[in-house]
Amino acid sequence: METLSTIVLIMLTMVGYSSGITMAARGKNVPSAIVDLIIVLLLWTVALWTRPQVLPFIWGSRFVLLIVWLLIAMLVGFIKTKVVHAGQIDQMPDTELPEHAQVKETVSGNIFQRAWKGWSLFAAEMGHIQGGLFMGFFYFIVVTLFGIGARLFTDPMGLKATPAGSGWVDRRPLDSTLEQAQEQGQTD
Repeated sequence: METLSTIVLIMLTMVGYSSGITMAARGKNVPSAIVDLIIVLLLWTVALWTRPQVLPFIWGSRFVLLIVWLLIAMLVGFIKTKVVHAGQIDQMPDTELPEHAQVKETVSGNIFQRAWKGWSLFAAEMGHIQGGLFMGFFYFIVVTLFGIGARLFTDPMGLKATPAGSGWVDRRPLDSTLEQAQEQGQTD
């Protein structure tokens, strides 16, 4: 149960931050940046650090802590977007939104249809922000760690085995027969 509540806390913090950015942007394009990754990592760190200290004092409920961190992350995302991107936010092109969220005409009908259309626009913009954050985390965590590991522990070109100062690589002699020359370039 502890692991599940940790995962839910991390995901709700991400949802809160991206929904705060979406509410502050009001349908305009806010590009994800390294600052956003750092802010989300700080939010996760503080949320996970305060979890053991706060739980006994808030009615013993994990649910209240999750809602509190959702609201805190939402407020941080809202304030960050209003402060950093004030006056420099462009309208998000409809082509970046999924088909169901693209604005084609006004939605007429009952309140449920209008609410669904509003939610789908909000969720598409929030998903756009979360996609940028997830890809940033993937790039900086997975790809960077893989690259560092490959750089430190592998030698695909065999450059570390050569003596210092020499770039010469010994090759085995090739057969110079007619059959060997005819087999060049052929695959089995």
